[in-house]
Amino acid sequence: MMEKDDSIMNCNSVRDELLQYDWDEVDRQRLTEILNHLAHCDECRSAMADFDRLRLVSRPIESDTEPTGGWTAFEHRLIDRMTRPRRRLGWVPPALAASLALAVVGWGLYLGSGGTRDQRAPSVNGGEVVRALTPQEIADRIEVFDQVSEVFDRRAGWVLISDQRSDMGVGQTPMRQDESLLLVRLSLLKDRSLFSNADLVIVPGQMARVSVPSHDGSVVRYQVTTSETDPRFLRLRVEVGSSNGQREGGAALATDLRLPSGKIVPAGQLVTSSGSYDVHVGICQSKTPSAPL
Repeated sequence: MMEKDDSIMNCNSVRDELLQYDWDEVDRQRLTEILNHLAHCDECRSAMADFDRLRLVSRPIESDTEPTGGWTAFEHRLIDRMTRPRRRLGWVPPALAASLALAVVGWGLYLGSGGTRDQRAPSVNGGEVVRALTPQEIADRIEVFDQVSEVFDRRAGWVLISDQRSDMGVGQTPMRQDESLLLVRLSLLKDRSLFSNADLVIVPGQMARVSVPSHDGSVVRYQVTTSETDPRFLRLRVEVGSSNGQREGGAALATDLRLPSGKIVPAGQLVTSSGSYDVHVGICQSKTPSAPL
């Protein structure tokens, strides 16, 4: 009797994949077109090889052993490897870039991580766990954005860095050399403890939809819209849900803010069936390392 090849997809596995990725008819058709093009285009296959290379060099290290020269030297070597692609990349489909974002950006979590800390430590007023970005954190996150953007021909629209996840979005046009960046810190408290924390580096005028896993398995979903002309303006929508896409009972928080630069302030309260959450937001403006002084 012939043994069954587990690598061949059957009906159940196909349906499981479709449910997992939640593709509608348009998504499936688009994916089919991309794969058909990839099968016949040498240039795009070469680009995919570049993406595979990025995925390999940015894979998180599982060993606790400190690398040769320490973590700082490791970060510099990794940045150097990631910013010397074999060839310039052509247009990158946004969906494809998003699927590779975790591999591309994940190494950025090493920056500024001098050690682990209990993000859920209780605080009377949130002051111990909700804090503004420090100058070093700003420099680290701008550096991450700049290196990732170079890989994608300076078309990164935003980069998310959080304790649990990293992500990115690709714009249609390259970022100008003299263009500033906005750094947005998004902190969510529940029962006076830090429930979720994330930093978003975004090009002014861009909008980002991001999902940030929390320590208890829930997912905080943010929609952040910035202004091209007013670096203090932020349009924010926040909701808390489960990892399968279900939103907790209760209204989402939606608000327009004009924030003081460099500080983190309360932005409102989100009330759901599982409790209430206090939203804190901070914003500051900075240039990329490659921008002229």
